[in-house]
Order: sequence, then C-alpha cells, then structure tokens
Amino acid sequence: MSRWLILIGLVLLASGVQAEDLPADQKNDDSQRQAGDPSRGRLIFGPCRSCHSLERDAAHGFGPNLHRIFGKVAGAQAQFNGYSAGLQAAAFVWTPRRLDEWLAHP
Repeated sequence: MSRWLILIGLVLLASGVQAEDLPADQKNDDSQRQAGDPSRGRLIFGPCRSCHSLERDAAHGFGPNLHRIFGKVAGAQAQFNGYSAGLQAAAFVWTPRRLDEWLAHP
C-alpha cells in the first residue's frame, strides 16, 4: 500500500494538485496527509512511463497522459481512444483515494 501512496504523492506533485483543489471529502483522506518520497515515487513510476506521461504538454502514449488527472472523469480524456471497456463505462472522477483503489484492483 505504501508503494501506491508514494505513486499518488508523485502524481500529486507532478500535477500541481493542492489540498484546496480537492473535493471536500478528499481533503482529510489519509493518503493526502502522509508525506511521500518523491525520489522513490519517480523510481516506482518509471515502468509506468512506458505508457503514461505526467508532463502538461506531453502527448498521450499507449496510455493517457496523467497530468492533473485528479478531478477528471475516468475513461474520458480528450484525444485518447485506447480506454478499456471498463474505464469507458466507469462513472467516477479520479481522486487520490479512487486512484489508490484502482491501482490495487483494476
């Protein structure tokens, strides 16, 4: 679980999300209060970079660009057509908690 919290922390840092940008029910989420290790997060995210990017202006790869993913509807990024049927049918908005759940049990 701590591996995923580090990844979430890295994504938060890369996306520029602040606690005040999160929905009220996510501001007190335990995953938000734990300090991450950005260096370790970069290492853990390394294999993910073969499909995903975190930079604002980067194009989608085999997977969608994850820049500022929190607050976006799952499976609905513009100009990315490679979503699985499960993500296309998903009816949720990405939050740190939802990302943790998804990574644990996609």
